[in-house]
Amino acid sequence: MIRDLRLTPSPLFWPLRTRFDDPSPCLGRTLGQWITRTRRQLLGNDSDRPIAATGHQAEFFHPGVLAKYHALDALRSRGADLLELLVDQDDNDPLELPAPMIDDAGRPLAGARRLAPPDRPGIPTGSRTALSPQTPPLETLWPDAQPRARALLDSMRKFADSENLAVQIALAAANLRGLSVASHDDDGIFRLSAATGSPAPRTLLTASALTRTEAWEHLCAHIAASSHEMREAYNRAVAAHPDAGIRPLTDSEIPLWIVEADTPRRPAHEADLRADRALLRPRALLMTAFMRLFLCDLFIHGTGGYDYDRITEDWIRSWLGLELAPMTCATATVTLNGSGPRVTDADLHRAQWRLHHLPYNLDEELDDDAEHRWKQDLLARINAAPRRSPQRRELFDALRARQQQLQQQHRDRLEEARLDLQRTEEALAAQRVLGARNWPFPLHDSADLRDLAGRVHAAFSESPLAAPR
Repeated sequence: MIRDLRLTPSPLFWPLRTRFDDPSPCLGRTLGQWITRTRRQLLGNDSDRPIAATGHQAEFFHPGVLAKYHALDALRSRGADLLELLVDQDDNDPLELPAPMIDDAGRPLAGARRLAPPDRPGIPTGSRTALSPQTPPLETLWPDAQPRARALLDSMRKFADSENLAVQIALAAANLRGLSVASHDDDGIFRLSAATGSPAPRTLLTASALTRTEAWEHLCAHIAASSHEMREAYNRAVAAHPDAGIRPLTDSEIPLWIVEADTPRRPAHEADLRADRALLRPRALLMTAFMRLFLCDLFIHGTGGYDYDRITEDWIRSWLGLELAPMTCATATVTLNGSGPRVTDADLHRAQWRLHHLPYNLDEELDDDAEHRWKQDLLARINAAPRRSPQRRELFDALRARQQQLQQQHRDRLEEARLDLQRTEEALAAQRVLGARNWPFPLHDSADLRDLAGRVHAAFSESPLAAPR
């Protein structure tokens, strides 16, 4: 069920413009020259078509992330070539699959299933070996998720001979989105296509592939030559956006990782630039800076990246005096579908109040005017009696005795109120589990995912392309 779709700014203002003629000085050439060289080197691309890009870590991400890829696909109709970035230097664990479970009574619970034994923490997905996943117990999954989990496992097995785990997960996820591998270079570049023509063809590029370009070599050399200025500009930008969750660089630290085989990644320092640069990989801000400087004309973020990449813009503007290609944001909230009527917190409060109120006010639910009048008369006499008097105590005891009689006579009504509260609590708990937005997209109803794609494309079809600049 789609609860929210956000495209920021409105697709009316998503600019696509080529920058081959950008005369801004950059690393000994013009920025336009670097863009041309980098695209040719990585993509074999001499086209003057703009490039729209997005990217993510290697994982079976939730539909909020999927919205980025639908937005990317929609830009094909506006004349863009499409580029997906695989963040293969991240150390996330894609083999811990979040999944809704069921308890012995068939009620949904939040949980997860491991698809393979855990590796040592800190090892990037691009440094881990592809594998054939285990088949965890699927009968304990939410029933609707069971066949979808099998399809996910089948897709992983289809790409079990991939060069690493990151590529395997990315290709399996692309396959579940309706894409297949049309061609594959040995340097982390894949051409993806769809038999039906939708989604549109695109290139999948690993972040590690960025480090094999001439632009990357010159950028690393400039970091080495201006490390102090670079770090000061970086930390000023971080300080200006304290809510983005990016920490400043420490003394001698640079915005790269050291990635060695079978070893947890570690932050790089200036001395590492004088060692084997083949071990260097960009951290988040440097990675998107490279993409937005040298490759794409528009980068689509989710909410987190859209926040932290404002730091990147300030940093690159201060350090290099350059403006990055524009960025936009696409995200959505899509929930799993449950059975039964929807309940709210207000329903819960009403059920709690009724169970507390009913034992002492059964007369209000009985079709017996005499009983109700007797109680109201007794309450009036209690209120009229002097406080702490024997008369008031006697009248109050009579009221409690009658209430207890009614409770015995109408135990079925009290039990129904108790069961109603229990059902409401259970329904609300189930909704909170199934209503979480972070379940992997392959576990969602295919009709909901098609609806999400349709809504994203509709938003773009209603908005003309911003004029190139």
